[in-house]
Amino acid sequence: MIKGIIIAAYKSGGVLFQRYYGRDLSTVSAQARFLQKVRDTTAIEWPALVQESSEQCAYAEGMHITFTLMGDVVVTVVGTDEHDQMLLLEFCRAFEAAIKKVLKIKPNSDVSMELRMLQSYSKVSMVVEEMIIDGDIDHLDANMIAAVIKM
Repeated sequence: MIKGIIIAAYKSGGVLFQRYYGRDLSTVSAQARFLQKVRDTTAIEWPALVQESSEQCAYAEGMHITFTLMGDVVVTVVGTDEHDQMLLLEFCRAFEAAIKKVLKIKPNSDVSMELRMLQSYSKVSMVVEEMIIDGDIDHLDANMIAAVIKM
């Protein structure tokens, strides 16, 4: 099960988008503790996103955490055991492709992803809602997701 998806600005660490799944994350205080646990686990590795690889994985307290650098934002996806790191990594890649298609971002464009995501928050939400339903990954096809959102 996907426990959450968090999109944060790389430089400031400010959260731009967050969505949580599961009964145990239904309260604001539980979400805040979860976010802090994810940040504590991944923040130290953020420099490696620029220096080594734009995709990183971690495991903490029964959670698989995959985070990827997408322009000037970091997309973090957290899953439990049935969603292992390979599936989460595939989700991150599909999410990036879908976002770039829906927001009409050209390859090798130097546009600020942070700004584009804030300007198109509703489209980012729709991409996430098409890809994840009740904590389960539903679609990974960027073309299909873009077509559904375009309707």
